[in-house]
Amino acid sequence: MDLETFAKNLDSLDFNQILNTAVMGREGEIIDFNQAQLQQGEDKTGTKIRTYAAVTPAVYAPYTIALKEAKGQPSNMVTLKDTGMFYKSFEMETDPEGFNINADFDKDDGNIGDNVDTRNILGLNENNQSKLNEIIKTDIQTLS
Repeated sequence: MDLETFAKNLDSLDFNQILNTAVMGREGEIIDFNQAQLQQGEDKTGTKIRTYAAVTPAVYAPYTIALKEAKGQPSNMVTLKDTGMFYKSFEMETDPEGFNINADFDKDDGNIGDNVDTRNILGLNENNQSKLNEIIKTDIQTLS
């Protein structure tokens, strides 16, 4: 292939499309990363998730702690996985700027946002974002 043909082929590449394809190919892993953070009781900033009614240093109100312990669930961290329905609602979409994780915060008995600050629940922490960057980098190198 001569240099002129190579340059024309390079110009026709859509790097955003290549990146979006690579990211969507890892949708399951990205969602797993996000849910693993939550199962550790942390949001995407690494901050411990707490309910609004929590009495410091606990993350739940005393009544909720008793309910969690009766169910055999952790009472020392908010995982947002009581029934599992919230986790099942996770989806991902890409856009020119990257990707977004979406989930349904509505529950039968209200909205998760009524009890927890949800602004940083969806997304990857710095450690998981670094892991993903390496995975995507390897994926893209494999394509070339």
